[in-house]
Amino acid sequence: MTILFDDPEILYFKSDAYRVLEGSLIKISWSVINAQKVSISSIGQVELTGEISINCYEEKFRIIAENSKTLSESELIIQLLPKPKNFRI
Repeated sequence: MTILFDDPEILYFKSDAYRVLEGSLIKISWSVINAQKVSISSIGQVELTGEISINCYEEKFRIIAENSKTLSESELIIQLLPKPKNFRI
């Protein structure tokens, strides 16, 4: 078991788009240090650094980085625009 003395730090938590049609594909990327566990809402547990492409149906994503001392969190806001009628992605 590794004991970390520094607080977890979220270096970045970002998306390649912040205003998209509901259901559009976006890429979320993140990097965290000093954490034993990292999770992102609607995605689950993830590695300390990574990226994932998802179809966006959520307006908020929250990343939580934890170690034996404390936790850090950050929120990512995506503006979802309604799909026009008869529109297919």
